[in-house]
Amino acid sequence: MTTVLENIYSTFIAMLIISSTLHVVENLKWNIESGYIVFGKDILLHCDGIGCPSNSIKKWIGGPNYDLLSFNVTSTNPSKYEMMAKNNIPSFGLKIKNFTIDDVNCKYTCACGLQQYTNMLDLDAVKYIYPPHIHTYSELKTEDRCNIDLVIEVFPLPRCFIVYEIPELPQKNPKIGGIS
Repeated sequence: MTTVLENIYSTFIAMLIISSTLHVVENLKWNIESGYIVFGKDILLHCDGIGCPSNSIKKWIGGPNYDLLSFNVTSTNPSKYEMMAKNNIPSFGLKIKNFTIDDVNCKYTCACGLQQYTNMLDLDAVKYIYPPHIHTYSELKTEDRCNIDLVIEVFPLPRCFIVYEIPELPQKNPKIGGIS
């Protein structure tokens, strides 16, 4: 009986020691620094590590394959990711360079010590700008007529109209969002 009580007592003491050495980070959460995303530009995910001990290991996991992106200040792919961290500041960030459509609808995790926060970088939940990118352009001139076909990927969708010598020309078969 004494051995059982000693084991329970030892286990209880060990749990107290472990729980007192763990530092709980209740506010660990990441967000987009600017509040919106511009495709083709760099973005910064900011992890608020208030309460995170300065000597804790900091890392980011995520992207299309949910891989390790950075560990402390070392990036696994420096041409795409860069960890933004300072020694005495608990908060840290992840710079995603040349943000593309492949970087959205992926989970990203910021971790500090044993604490972590995971969230989806969901395209539907984020404000974003997709600057114009011309896919195709063709111009056909016959006699006094000119036909121009122009396909542009852009967001938000613009209100389009054409002005050429007369106030406004009618548009023939405009396509918005792939719908005629």
